[in-house]
Amino acid sequence: YCLADLFAGMLHDRDIPVSFVIERFDTGTGEVLETSLLSGKKHPEMIHDNTVISKISNKEAIRAVVHVTSGTIFANMGGTLASTFCMVAVTLFCIVSLYRSQHIKKSIAVQPVESPVQPQNDTFLIGQYCFNPGKNELTGFGESIQLNKKENSILHALCVNQGNVVERNILLEENWGSIGMIYSRSLDTYLTSLRKYLKKDPSIQIITVKGVGYRLVY
Repeated sequence: YCLADLFAGMLHDRDIPVSFVIERFDTGTGEVLETSLLSGKKHPEMIHDNTVISKISNKEAIRAVVHVTSGTIFANMGGTLASTFCMVAVTLFCIVSLYRSQHIKKSIAVQPVESPVQPQNDTFLIGQYCFNPGKNELTGFGESIQLNKKENSILHALCVNQGNVVERNILLEENWGSIGMIYSRSLDTYLTSLRKYLKKDPSIQIITVKGVGYRLVY
């Protein structure tokens, strides 16, 4: 509100008895978010002729209220009346424009930068099989098996943690979210399918660690 202070100084230098306030407010609730009115000062009366409102976003607007406090000022101002109120209009336009530009810059500055989703391009050699999670594909022994989304995700987790236990709860949560426990039997079905796909290489095992989870060894 530095322009508001400049505006007040110009009016004071001209001995023009005008009170004004510039406010940013919530258009939905009417709540004043920022104001140029000093503590203890009386808020100018808002009427249609002395209030200018400019919308700055879907939820916020700038409101300027200008109140001429003397009934005889118009007679005393003479030819300066038009120039004075042109100055008021230009100043208010500058204030609103400045706020809009700052508001846009702040909005851009606080925009979170989304981390790009990392594609699963790593290829895993599982015994005599080759697993390409990026293509949902398991190949070996002259055949290619197209995995569904869940099979691909489960096998990928086992490969990344190869030799270590992957907790059952983690597999359920990663594939079905917070309601994963409901799909406990589905997880068993997918693990059975993966064991079937890999059975031609007897060195490969998906071992069940009772009460904990599973680990892939080969």
